[in-house]
Order: sequence, then structure tokens, then C-alpha cells
Amino acid sequence: MDEHSKFNRWNENIRKYQTEVTTELKNILKGFNSRMDKVEAQLNELEDKAMENTQNREFFFLICVPEEERRKGPEKLFEEIMAENFPNLVKEADIQVKEAPREFQIR
Repeated sequence: MDEHSKFNRWNENIRKYQTEVTTELKNILKGFNSRMDKVEAQLNELEDKAMENTQNREFFFLICVPEEERRKGPEKLFEEIMAENFPNLVKEADIQVKEAPREFQIR
């Protein structure tokens, strides 16, 4: 075997190895990109939830409730407050009581 054919075989092996390595690196990169996309989607979802929670909390306000009013229960008290302060809204919307976070519950 002459030097020229040895060089050609060596060159062919290098190209073959280079192709395999390139393919493997592309697959690894696709995997990283896929993971990155998933992480970005999860991050966006968490940011959306945080924004929603922040916006929801802006609507909370505290009301000092006399003891005799507390005995009526939170649902009845809420209905009375809404009817007194927002009569049109009560007629137009189906507003339901949602359980308040612990720090906002009537004690």
C-alpha cells in the first residue's frame, strides 16, 4: 500500500469520525434546546401565575366587622355588603364567595 492510499484511508476515517461527532453534537444541542424551551415555558407559566396572584391581591381590602355581624357568617355578610355597595353589580353578575386566604379570614 503506498503513502497516497494510506493518506486517503486516514482522511476518510477522519471525515467519517467528524460526521459522527457532528451528528452527536447536533443531537446533544437539540436536547439542550428542547430542555431550554421547556424551562422557558415553565418560567413563563410561573411569571403568569405570579402576575395573576399579584393582580388578584390588589382587589383585597380589610373590613372591620362588629361581633354581631360575624355571627351571620362570611357568605351572608359578603352578600349584604355587596348588595349595599354595588347593587347593580349584584344584579348583573353571578358573584360567588371564594374562600379567603388564612390571613384574610374572619376570626
